Amino acid sequence: MTVIATVGLPGSGKGEAANLAESLDVPVVTMGDVIRKACRDRGLDPAEHHGEVAQALREENGPGAIAEASLPQIREALEDSDLVLVDGVRSGVEVDQFEAAFGDSFTLLSIEAPFDLRKERLSDRGRDNLDGESLEERDERERGFGMDDAMERADVRITNTETLAAFQQRIRGILEATTDEPLGSNAGAGADDGPASESADDATDAESANDASEAAHGGDAPDDTSVDDVAPDSDADVDGAADTAATDDDSSAADSTADGASSEGTSQADAPRSDQSAAATDPGDSVYKVDVEITAPVYPTEVTDRVADAIRTNFPTAEIDHHEGELLATAHSMEHFSELLHEREILDTARDQFYANQRGDTIAFDLKKQPAFVGVVNFAVGKPDELGEIHVRVSVDEPSVDEYVDHVAPRTKDGRPVEQE
Repeated sequence: MTVIATVGLPGSGKGEAANLAESLDVPVVTMGDVIRKACRDRGLDPAEHHGEVAQALREENGPGAIAEASLPQIREALEDSDLVLVDGVRSGVEVDQFEAAFGDSFTLLSIEAPFDLRKERLSDRGRDNLDGESLEERDERERGFGMDDAMERADVRITNTETLAAFQQRIRGILEATTDEPLGSNAGAGADDGPASESADDATDAESANDASEAAHGGDAPDDTSVDDVAPDSDADVDGAADTAATDDDSSAADSTADGASSEGTSQADAPRSDQSAAATDPGDSVYKVDVEITAPVYPTEVTDRVADAIRTNFPTAEIDHHEGELLATAHSMEHFSELLHEREILDTARDQFYANQRGDTIAFDLKKQPAFVGVVNFAVGKPDELGEIHVRVSVDEPSVDEYVDHVAPRTKDGRPVEQE
């Protein structure tokens, strides 16, 4: 069971994520539907009174009223599906409610975009001054509910400024990382190389469900899928240069494979316990012999196989042994992990973590479990995570720790990897 909820300001792309989820046959619970129903119950037009009623509901029934009213729909959807998307978290109080209801099965996804871009998207549709509010006023109202707090607490973050196709691919990867099989036959329907769009439900927060469907793919403004995928820990900046957009085709981390080889031999292709650099031209320079040891606690409330999946999303070639209360895994490659660091553009952060825990020819670091469940790297620093961390210890046989770190997480300049001498 997994519940993924989205949070983001108007025009950021939450509605488009919901439309994609629906096209993949993932049930979507839209929190705005609670407000629209309340409008109709009060004899008010949702298109004109959405914001007013949303505020009234929270004043009358508490800041978590809308989340509370959404819980029965979410639980009903979970009866027929292992994955549900919740569209439209507005506050940290709502995050608290969902975390209390679903525990470690809950993941919060923040979808973000610059103000000018969001305004341009909404303006292109004539929806930048709805319900008598400008976008500035709507942002202020949303932030008044506590949205900034919710966004800061997100487990996964996407900066949405590039193409619709890239955005859909990223969302699909996050959704599919929670499942054992590819989602829905209609995956990617409507994706093209044009700019990403904002559905009406997200763009207006005041339109009917029919309007939301009609506007789903109609955007003209540039959209963004920067792979700044995980919210930074409060004690360390793990974003690096993450506001820079990624352009690589990004499939689910659970489907990715690493390039490490395990058979005996001395050639590049057959080197034992080795990573292989695709960029190397001299076979002798491309072999790195490493032993990767991975340990993850398994708590009574957790599903052991799901914790194992969290390991595999970062280290697909790992061999995992189940023990009482923990998983122990070994691997001989960090190639896929390196790819994830490049995609998230957190190479400098990774280097800092590697060297902070270096002991001779060994480096060690901890990863947060929750982001790992959806195939995202987030280093664990500071206060221990409630679920415990995935501990990784890497012993470098050859050529050296410094050279291996340069291979996995190259030095950067202006946010870009620098060619090594």
